[in-house]
Amino acid sequence: MVTYSYRKQINILIVNAWRMHLGFLIDNGYWNWLENIEVLIRKEKPLSFRFSYEDWYSKAIFLVKTLHPKALEEFSLLYINKNAVISDPRIYTISDFLFGNEIRRSHDYHAKKDAVKRNFEIQIKILEQIRLDLINTLS
Repeated sequence: MVTYSYRKQINILIVNAWRMHLGFLIDNGYWNWLENIEVLIRKEKPLSFRFSYEDWYSKAIFLVKTLHPKALEEFSLLYINKNAVISDPRIYTISDFLFGNEIRRSHDYHAKKDAVKRNFEIQIKILEQIRLDLINTLS
């Protein structure tokens, strides 16, 4: 069944998203507030955000477009906003981070990391909502 296939794909994307999220936290200095970091790393096997995100995004955007087109604009703007001048951390996107774009009038590296973390967490929540909708559809 098509819906089951989508549910399986979205489950894999969400698991990998949380593994990338953990990798992002570790790589960007957020690890100091994670408890039992060694156990967490062994158990969850974090993925490199920088090297895994583009592939993950291409799969995720297809599912968002197919299963929840109303969320497509929000999901994609968290990745890239071609019309924005990066002068404020609130509009800093994931692609800005991946390509090393700077925020004008700001040298706060933490503001960039926080924006990326926030944007990625919103993308994960969108996928989790789509998964919940699929589960309700199958029930």
